[in-house]
Amino acid sequence: MRTFAKTALCASLIGTLLVGCASYTGQTNDPNDPNRTRRGAFIGAGIGAVAGLLSGGDAVERRQRALVGAGIGGLAGAGIGAYQDRQEAELRRRMAGTGVD
Repeated sequence: MRTFAKTALCASLIGTLLVGCASYTGQTNDPNDPNRTRRGAFIGAGIGAVAGLLSGGDAVERRQRALVGAGIGGLAGAGIGAYQDRQEAELRRRMAGTGVD
């Protein structure tokens, strides 16, 4: 039972970190603007978790690797998404007033 509690605690901490990355950046005025930071974090966490599940030997090892994979994948995905958000904001800033949407 202690292992489950530790796993649940780790999962909730990772989830909290990912939710912190998911806040809307407000880089554009469009409320339907996709937040690539959030999307990248969720996609990265999902891919990392699946990779961890597939690479472990027994159930405990798979669970541990899935949590680590989700954390690393989430951070990597959030970083890539944040880069894309900044890149888009810069492009929108440079294109402002040119008539190009």
